[in-house]
Amino acid sequence: METKVNNVASAVEKILEGLPERYKDVLIKRYGLKPGVSRCTLESIGQFYGVTRERVRQIENAAKKLILETDVLLLHTKQAVKDLKKAIDSLGGVAAEQDILNQFTDNEDGQDYLHFILNLSDPFFVEKNKEYKDTIWYTKENSFEAFEKSIKHLYRDIKTDEILTEEDIVGRFVEKIKEHTDDKKLLKLDVVKKLIEVSKNIGSNQMGHWGRADSRHIHLKGARDYAYLVLKSEEKPLHFSEISEKIINQFGKEINVATVHNELIKDERFILVGRGKYGLKEWGSFSGGTVSEVIKKVLKKNKKAMTKEEILEEVLKQKEVRKQTILINLSKKKLFKKTKDGKYTIA
Repeated sequence: METKVNNVASAVEKILEGLPERYKDVLIKRYGLKPGVSRCTLESIGQFYGVTRERVRQIENAAKKLILETDVLLLHTKQAVKDLKKAIDSLGGVAAEQDILNQFTDNEDGQDYLHFILNLSDPFFVEKNKEYKDTIWYTKENSFEAFEKSIKHLYRDIKTDEILTEEDIVGRFVEKIKEHTDDKKLLKLDVVKKLIEVSKNIGSNQMGHWGRADSRHIHLKGARDYAYLVLKSEEKPLHFSEISEKIINQFGKEINVATVHNELIKDERFILVGRGKYGLKEWGSFSGGTVSEVIKKVLKKNKKAMTKEEILEEVLKQKEVRKQTILINLSKKKLFKKTKDGKYTIA
């Protein structure tokens, strides 16, 4: 690929040789068409020449028009255009700019020459949208339309705080695209993932979960959000000190144990299930409150007196505590009473 990039660089240099000096200099600055030269904005080039950014745009467009009208100059870029088109077509006919350039080289100077050809040549269509992280280039209009409709539909389909695996979100997106195209290249899993990644509205977190980019489970803001993902991943209650340790190890966040404990207490997503142990309320298998309150809930739900063994079994499903702790609370006569047949009810 590096040989191809070198050929593109040589072709661009030949194109520039045939241009008026001002045209040539503007294009070099605008697209970084010299080793070590970074791409410049219209405004910065205007300041250099002492003209408006609009005047720089006019010069840039005039230079491109002259190139496109000169068949001899276009012959130099024929192979580069063919290679770029092949690269985009291999991605289903629609791709983010950086994904295209990375197929050829990771060298910035080399990528600048390729970027110039993309901006110069007829076979390529471009879409710059504030909802995308990168410029989108496409060679097939129907592929781009399928992508754009599908990515919007996918975003609407994801609930506000829904968490999806990579497999889930890719599967959903494939189903959306299938409604608009049967292009097998566009439906390839690696292509689909890249198309999802270009959206600013959909994102992933450090644990590989996907969802809406503005979700508190994707855009993490503090200890409680990290704690939620730790418990979600573990799928079992953990002591707050264990949660703190996993936040440090999995997210690289230096965090105080006491801070984590305080955040868990304040957030309704978490539920105390034992001494210092927390689970997620959404699991539905654990109850909050004191042991006495959980015993009350169990008796109310049962609607009749229960044996000691039955109470122990039900409470332990909802609270990670010692059996002795449950029995001590059950012996509180102000709260519970024992029937003649040895069962318990609410006092």
